[in-house]
Amino acid sequence: MANAPLLTRDKLFEIARTLPPAPRVLAELSHLIEDINVDLAEVAALIKRDAALTARIMRISNSVFYGNARTGAIEEAVNRVGLSEVHRLVGLVATNRLADRPLTYYGVSAEALREHMLYTALANEALAELTEIDARNAYTAGLMRTLGILVLDRLAERIPGFQPYDHAIQGSYPNWEGRIFGLTNCDVAALIFADWRFPPVITSSVRDHYLLHEEDLRNREASLLNLACRLVAVAGFGLPGEHRYWELSLRKLDAAQLTESQVEFAAERAAQRFDRLRASLH
Repeated sequence: MANAPLLTRDKLFEIARTLPPAPRVLAELSHLIEDINVDLAEVAALIKRDAALTARIMRISNSVFYGNARTGAIEEAVNRVGLSEVHRLVGLVATNRLADRPLTYYGVSAEALREHMLYTALANEALAELTEIDARNAYTAGLMRTLGILVLDRLAERIPGFQPYDHAIQGSYPNWEGRIFGLTNCDVAALIFADWRFPPVITSSVRDHYLLHEEDLRNREASLLNLACRLVAVAGFGLPGEHRYWELSLRKLDAAQLTESQVEFAAERAAQRFDRLRASLH
């Protein structure tokens, strides 16, 4: 692997451009709904830029989960379900569109990836609701935190003879990624988030959430996301190369300004929501 090409910024953004557009729509939507006076027509117009996204949201919004009401236009769907649910629906569609195939070099099936992404989003959202941290941003950060893994897996496809991740040998994703690519998946995700203009708080929370450095504990949103990933792993939906980063500690709880009982409460809430929404991934 010594001759493997380095992951340059140009290569990174080239691969990112091949991904479905739904995450970029989610980024723009995150900015739009920060404005309490946002025009719902503007939200609908944003969604309509992606025909596949529009069709999927219409199908989900007309499902039994949303009361089986029949709406014929995206404007009606946005008005009926509300901004928070529109944001959630765009996130669900982004999950389906991004995780449409297995992560061959990380050894993760498409279904496992979809479930992981959704559970992480719901866990981070549930934790944020116990704080003053914006729950929608927390949901987005949890949902999109594996974006770097998706890009690196696609890069690996372009390298002849590339050897998949072996947990017994490499020990963790960051160890393997740093040695092979020169960047971790968190670094990659942060670069793409910045390019796609995700809110900076989302970018920094994903960049730092492994809490590899002492200063990362000063990033409350990153500490929150770390705790969310622990809830996902405990529930059986974690990824194999990350488990060592999710140990519970008093320092993490203090950094997130949460108690252990609050984390347990959030775990129950996230599990209940996941059970309700899981069918939407199929």
